Amino acid sequence: MFETETQEKIQKRMASTAAGEINTDEGSMFYLATAPMSVELLTAYSQLEQVLKLGFAQSSSGEYLDMRANEHGVYRKEQSKAEGVVRVEGSVGTEIPEGTLFATSDGRTYESVGEAVIEVTYADVKIVATESGTAYNTTANAVVEMPVPVAGVTAIRNPLPISKGANTESDASLLERLLDHVRRPATSGNVYQYEQWAESITGIGGAKVMPLWAGAGTVKVVLINELREPADSVMVDEVKTYIESVRPIGAFVTYEAAEGVSINIEATVKLSQNAILETVEASFIQKLSDYLRGEVAFKMDSQQNPVQVSMAKIGSMLVTTEGVEDYSELLLNGGTDSVVLTDLQVPVKGVIQIYEQS
Repeated sequence: MFETETQEKIQKRMASTAAGEINTDEGSMFYLATAPMSVELLTAYSQLEQVLKLGFAQSSSGEYLDMRANEHGVYRKEQSKAEGVVRVEGSVGTEIPEGTLFATSDGRTYESVGEAVIEVTYADVKIVATESGTAYNTTANAVVEMPVPVAGVTAIRNPLPISKGANTESDASLLERLLDHVRRPATSGNVYQYEQWAESITGIGGAKVMPLWAGAGTVKVVLINELREPADSVMVDEVKTYIESVRPIGAFVTYEAAEGVSINIEATVKLSQNAILETVEASFIQKLSDYLRGEVAFKMDSQQNPVQVSMAKIGSMLVTTEGVEDYSELLLNGGTDSVVLTDLQVPVKGVIQIYEQS
């Protein structure tokens, strides 16, 4: 609206309103007095343009997007800390004080919640990550160290995965949920409402709802995490607990994680001069991950079928990766066809093997 404004235009408009006997030529007292004012007015016009954009959800961001979403009862999901249990083995009677630090081999740290004492041969100790975020979610047997050793402890491991760590929801994700809320009205336990209930839980990145999947009165809710991969059992239980507390009675609802389908890729590439194979492979893996999460996982095509993992797109990503001049012998899950997914499946990066052409 104000993008055509310039300092010169503003100053000319001010000069046009001056009394006739006042000299407004360049270098005059009037001109020198209004020049700084025209600069400030130009800044104000620029800010007004930004204010106008912040008033609309699709061009807003940060706290202003929060305000627009909150008007519709949609709230940004906050970051959370990963939590779980470690099994501490050692001498009987050994005490594990509250706040004892545990760590993975790559340096992610967790602290104990409450005190524990080793009885018989071990004690299960509840732990929480020292910082928030998905980076602190781990697989089983990943927490194996104590940065500050405790006398009497001989071994550490987490029997089950550490989970529930989540990042603060991004603007893009919040906007998507807001637009879904506005454009797809949720009423009386319809499909849209089940989706919105599930996706309101921290750590959940998407939900697919299948009504009547096993006959009248049945509903299935399939879940992925914010990395667009199958949700873990803790998240599934959390979604179940919440939806069961708010949904209408009368339906039999099944909750489960999506099935992960490994995407394995093998190819031979011709590298450009000075390119390094390891760097090329890392760049391609990042592009692949972005593609699987952003364009495939829980996405539907124009025929309302799950988007397939396209062999053509994989090839295009590979040949456009910096450092690659050409490729050959590209295999996707051992073949040359695209990978077709079902409604219950999401792609997960598997084994990626890139070889240099000899």
